[in-house]
Amino acid sequence: MCNIVRIAAIAVVAYASLALSPALARPTYLHEIERVQIPSPYFGASYVCLEGDHLLVLAIRNIDENYNARALLHFRRGTGGWQFVQELVGDRYDYMGDWWSNEDLACDGPIAAMSTPTGSSYVAELIGSNWQATRITGSASHSAVHGNTAAFGSHARGPVTIELARKNTAGVWTLDYAVGPPGARVDHEYSGPGQFALTSDAIAVDTGVYHPPGNWNEDIYEIQVFDRSPVGWQLTRLPHHDGVATIGNEVAVLKDPWGAFGEVASYLTRDPSTRAWTVQHSLFSERVGLVHDPRFVGDRAYANFGPEGEIGVFVRESERLYRHRATLSLANPTGGTFAVGSFDVDNDRVAALGNASKTVYVFRVPTTLTPPTRLQETFEGASTPNWVAWGKTDWRLATTGGSRVFRQHNTEGDARAILQTFDGTDQSIQADVRFLSLAGSTPWAGFMVRYTDPQNFYYLLVNATSVQIRRMHNGVFGPIAQVPFSLVVGRMYQFRLEAVGTRLRAFVNGNMVAEAVDATHARGRVGLTMWRTSAEYDNVVVAASPQRELFRDPFSNACCTRPWTAIPSNQWTLQLTGDEGVYRQASTSGPARAVNGAPTQDQIVGATVRPLQFNASGTGFVGLLARHVNQTNYYYGVLTQNRVSLRKVVNGVVTVLDETPYTVTPNTAYVVRLEAVGSWIRMYVGGWLMVERQDDSLKTGKYGLVTQDASATFDNFRALGP
Repeated sequence: MCNIVRIAAIAVVAYASLALSPALARPTYLHEIERVQIPSPYFGASYVCLEGDHLLVLAIRNIDENYNARALLHFRRGTGGWQFVQELVGDRYDYMGDWWSNEDLACDGPIAAMSTPTGSSYVAELIGSNWQATRITGSASHSAVHGNTAAFGSHARGPVTIELARKNTAGVWTLDYAVGPPGARVDHEYSGPGQFALTSDAIAVDTGVYHPPGNWNEDIYEIQVFDRSPVGWQLTRLPHHDGVATIGNEVAVLKDPWGAFGEVASYLTRDPSTRAWTVQHSLFSERVGLVHDPRFVGDRAYANFGPEGEIGVFVRESERLYRHRATLSLANPTGGTFAVGSFDVDNDRVAALGNASKTVYVFRVPTTLTPPTRLQETFEGASTPNWVAWGKTDWRLATTGGSRVFRQHNTEGDARAILQTFDGTDQSIQADVRFLSLAGSTPWAGFMVRYTDPQNFYYLLVNATSVQIRRMHNGVFGPIAQVPFSLVVGRMYQFRLEAVGTRLRAFVNGNMVAEAVDATHARGRVGLTMWRTSAEYDNVVVAASPQRELFRDPFSNACCTRPWTAIPSNQWTLQLTGDEGVYRQASTSGPARAVNGAPTQDQIVGATVRPLQFNASGTGFVGLLARHVNQTNYYYGVLTQNRVSLRKVVNGVVTVLDETPYTVTPNTAYVVRLEAVGSWIRMYVGGWLMVERQDDSLKTGKYGLVTQDASATFDNFRALGP
């Protein structure tokens, strides 16, 4: 199917060696280095503050059947690890009357501010090796600290009141007030405004809902900005935005989402000369979606990825542009993922609270963030010098459908091939796998990870009826996760096994099917393995990071997917039937494209493609885009009426990279996958590798949909990072 000459047997890609722009480096994964357990009788921890070897945690302690206490807990790190020191505050509240539980904890250096919506609010100071708490004011909804000032959001003097606490020359905490327009709140719903950002001379407040004087039917929801002046705080009112932040000594407001491709958050600060909100600070990631609660600290920003349960570390690449360079992820998922907003940064460490609210995870972020290694083996050379056979094996290079594969023929027993050029802790391995024949009663094939010797490793086992994650430990083996599976001998599958931290995951055709947690094996090599099976492997991809879902669009009624950039826009429509739908391109005349996602180097793009009509010219096609730079530079894999074609456009010049005959029937759905991994571009239809070619013309780009002189519908679009 692809009569081409390949160049190398193995492509070893350490991203820093590719002479690419720094913007293209894949983020590294960092796991926690310490865990701090919240002791009984405390529970429901919601916020953390980290200051050197001191940790403050806002939690709950039960008093009786009607009352709880919001407790501020102090932990100190010593030679024996983190130890609980004392309860600094135990503020009693009626939990039946607390509708929203919008308490808060904020800190900056040796000062922390704790707010409670139905009790009192406090300032805590680090004095020597201990913290000392002082009651400052009554109920408040949120808190912030900047330098020597602690601030609390309340409605003590108006629906938006910021109470600012500072010590006077006598060492006594005194209050100053920034007060917005008059009005009212519903007392049982809110104790004050929403989130606010604080600097030495400005406050930006997300007001939440309040009502103007005498009119309970009108809701006001806006941003209020207070600037310090010789005569007090001067107020400016802005239309509502969904967030505020502090960047250096400037307050910032969240810009409307869906700006540039790859922009996951963007904040505006004021121009120093015009005072207009035009100075843009942007966070970019290969992962599409909006981040939450960013913290700008020096030349880095940290933000929560929300439902994904991970924290992104963004490094300043230029004056106001931050690029996603690391991801903080749990090594052991026991205890759940992070709760949104519940992390704090102190120098090179981050403390994050798990959403089970009983454990604080502490991470260390190194000064230099090294991108993870990725290797790819396509078996297109004359030999396999990097693989060492073990067991009853008969490994050979062979050709299937025009593509070279690594085939093992012996079905007498245990057969393995260990990759010698990859060793580490976090690791994943995926490949195209085809079972050729099975022998005996228990034949299977799969992968190995963290292989240290023939008696110790994890492995993926796929047999006729199941997919299993298994462990071999000192020669004793057994399953640790298992799901049903119906294997079809002779069919091509893309299998994947990951060991990231203590989390083990198995995938079939890009979809996770099994997951387990196990800490038996910490590091090792990867390999191919089978028992009494003849099978072949191709396009092996090994990485020191997990699979990332870059973007997904089911074209349904689900909210908030990133909008497509479609050309011509009037020819692309979302067609819904109930909650389900497809994305339709209706014209059979001329080219049409729809592009999405962030510029990414490695990408696996898939969709269900249904050609509706080809025009009479015979030039029509439908398919997928990869590494789309602009309208004159991209790869694309398409279905024509009579072939599968892999092509590129470079500076407007079209080149056919590979083609194979294939009959395409209109109104028939085809599952299509286009891969751009390293320098290899591949296209699959129905799971079968149809065409491939090595080409390095385009290093990075977005992904999308394409038609030419044909109409089509697209469904279940997904882009993965292998």
